[in-house]
Amino acid sequence: MKIFFLVLGTRGDVEIFLKLARELQQRGHNIIFGTSLFYRERVQAANLKWFPIGDGQHSDLLTLLQSLAKVEDKLRRSQIYGKRWLKSELAKAKKQISYVGVGADYFISNLHVGLTRFGQIIPGAAICYDPPESLEILQDFEQYHGQVINIVAMNRELLDPQHLWKKTFHFTGFWLDPPIENWNPPPDLQAFLAAGSPPIVLTMGSMVMFDAQRLIQIFIKALERSQQRGIIIGGWSNLSTPILSEKVYYAAEIPYSWLFPQAACVVHHGGVGTIAEVLRAGTSSMILPQVLCQSDFAKILMRENLANGSFEVGTLHSEDLAKAIDSAISEPQVRHSTRHWQSIIQGESGLHTAADLVEEHWQKLQNCQS
Repeated sequence: MKIFFLVLGTRGDVEIFLKLARELQQRGHNIIFGTSLFYRERVQAANLKWFPIGDGQHSDLLTLLQSLAKVEDKLRRSQIYGKRWLKSELAKAKKQISYVGVGADYFISNLHVGLTRFGQIIPGAAICYDPPESLEILQDFEQYHGQVINIVAMNRELLDPQHLWKKTFHFTGFWLDPPIENWNPPPDLQAFLAAGSPPIVLTMGSMVMFDAQRLIQIFIKALERSQQRGIIIGGWSNLSTPILSEKVYYAAEIPYSWLFPQAACVVHHGGVGTIAEVLRAGTSSMILPQVLCQSDFAKILMRENLANGSFEVGTLHSEDLAKAIDSAISEPQVRHSTRHWQSIIQGESGLHTAADLVEEHWQKLQNCQS
């Protein structure tokens, strides 16, 4: 089967679809991964065929995201981002998309759009991987009469404990690659981890809608107040500064699946990929959400005692962050909840389940035609 992936967004968006693309390629399917120009090396490093979509540069996306810092409403931030980046890049790529679509057997995207060929819908899967604004806005593609299925790349009991979602939405569990076991950390990182207690990790992934230097100073002061050590991961927000304290380590990137199991807790933005890795590691979270779905994830984690606070990064104080850190480390109920959900997440096979759903859907359509 020739599968066309169409993915636009931040690195977190792209990474989750790269996981499924690799899984399906390993099963013998021919993958074309269409995404922005600046992800070319990342896609090709995953041994996938890359196809350019749109003409936006990484600097263009960063500029747009940074401009959203002036917008306080998180839903409005998402709407502006969707209009000025996702819809804009999609519109510019109509010819490119049609060119690939003509030869595709199957279509997978994060944009909740259907792809047609000569007036007929191309079979595919619509992927949901963030809490929706409301159940009413969920698009289940019923008008395509079974040609498109809905796959939800999250744990159902965490996201939908009351089972309010339609049965047409297939929950798979979070999509996680096997933990990285052969990564060789730099000697200074190894020495830092061995020199004291498990660190508090700060990472904001691809989010850039805040004052990075202010957040670093608040984080360092919170560590001092709680007498803890910390690791800062730079990400897109370039959370970098001369670190004068021997209790703080900085790196541009560290594999989450390697680092988080060694962390006391993680301060992060609430993206689905980060949340999945935190849950698998059995650590607690403090959330600094930047868009609406991240705020919704924060509420879910707080409900399950998996997060010790959700804060507005612009008004965050070191005292509040220090209290949340102390709570994450000392409260037995938090440890119980993180261990409970760790066993659930580690028992999932979300990627395999998603790939199975795609193959079963394709086979069912083929059987109907024969």
